[in-house]
Amino acid sequence: MLKVGRVFRFEPPDEWPESQEGSRLIYRGPNEAYLIVSSAMVEASPGMPVIDPDGLSQLFSSAMKSIAGLAADPEFREVTALHKSTDFGSLETWVQSYITVDNAVAFSQAIVVAASGVLLASLESPPWREHASVFRDFLKTVEALA
Repeated sequence: MLKVGRVFRFEPPDEWPESQEGSRLIYRGPNEAYLIVSSAMVEASPGMPVIDPDGLSQLFSSAMKSIAGLAADPEFREVTALHKSTDFGSLETWVQSYITVDNAVAFSQAIVVAASGVLLASLESPPWREHASVFRDFLKTVEALA
């Protein structure tokens, strides 16, 4: 099921039911997995995306701050440090992964940057064999509209 917004389009995992909380889309998968997707755009006027490097820089900075919390939390240990990945096409993509110190919950997070917006995605689940591949496959579907 292809989802199309104002800045991005993506395909969530097959057969994961969708719900919405505020501006976030939440997809529930097997094994208590949750894929959470949100995005923000630089606007010329309400609902109209525009290319503005300063505005985009502010959105990117806000997204980075929102995912920095795991690194600072002593209840989490780093699995993959935050880094810019070249595995997901032409869009600038930053990824990281963490697990709780008791190994109960795994978190994979990504920030995807387009010319007029930023997408933030997080996969949260108990550790399971497909966690990393589900997240990687999702990120490969993310495209910018403009």
